[in-house]
Amino acid sequence: MKHTLAFLLLFLLSLSASLRSNAQAGNPPAADQPRVMNAKVETRALQGPLENGFHALVSRMQGPAWVGYSVPEVSGDRSICCGDFMNDDSSFRCGRCRLEGRTDEGVSINSNGRQRAELEGSNRVSVLFRVQDSAVERIRVVSENCELDGGGLPFIWLTGVRPAESVALLAGYVTGTNAEGREAERRMHGALAAIALHADPSADRALEGFTAPSRPEQLRKQAAFWLGEARGKAGLAALKTMAHSDPSDNVRAHVSFALSVSREAGALDEMIRMAREDSSAARRYSGWLRKRGRKPRARLPTPSKTIRTRRSRKRPCLPSANCRRTTECPS
Repeated sequence: MKHTLAFLLLFLLSLSASLRSNAQAGNPPAADQPRVMNAKVETRALQGPLENGFHALVSRMQGPAWVGYSVPEVSGDRSICCGDFMNDDSSFRCGRCRLEGRTDEGVSINSNGRQRAELEGSNRVSVLFRVQDSAVERIRVVSENCELDGGGLPFIWLTGVRPAESVALLAGYVTGTNAEGREAERRMHGALAAIALHADPSADRALEGFTAPSRPEQLRKQAAFWLGEARGKAGLAALKTMAHSDPSDNVRAHVSFALSVSREAGALDEMIRMAREDSSAARRYSGWLRKRGRKPRARLPTPSKTIRTRRSRKRPCLPSANCRRTTECPS
């Protein structure tokens, strides 16, 4: 009996040591890594500048795979997921994001003023790159607490990424390609969204640079949206500059829309000024709203109506997202 117990004890100790060894060799999840299922996950510590390490990694990847990292998220009441579900206590949780397949497009920004239980303590966003044939095909950004389904592909998670280096890397996918078509446009939208959600001053500078009159009109419009949606006071200041100086009536009309999603106190005042002084932009913006059965906020003169409009306004989804609320965003 004693020999049996001793043998059993030795077996259990050996098994425990083996399990510890396997766990150490299997790259345990990093602290900032999202929940990833159905994927071959590998964690790598970044060595040196992000741009050099990232491009070197991508150049060696022929088959489809995902590469990701996380950065601090700019403050704001939002979650960025592939669907929101209500819990029993009326709080919200993110739905599972399927990175591959027919459902890989849906992303929504959701904010209704109620604190989400799962977002307490979560202040990072995951930036994800779909790579194939040594090139980045798509860029996505989701809240840290979203569960990801990798579609059975390799999933490489990078640690130690600096936010300013991440903004510089993403900016290259906004302006550094001459590719055309839907794929290039989706990549640009994903990079813009990711930049806008960085809690770093370099994101403000990058977005403001995209609004220069020399930039393409479509890029200026999308940058304006994100300045209003995510960049707070710095975003409002940039939008005011655009409202006064952008040469395109169409872009200035989009600035009015961007002001309507801003949470800053001076945004409504600037909308009212534009409605009174910029007739061309005001007509374009009002026409876009009438097509959707909505009234322009800037034409509501009384404080009571203004407050009611602020409370009832719908939040738009990502301009590039293929979800029901995409029509909330002007083209």
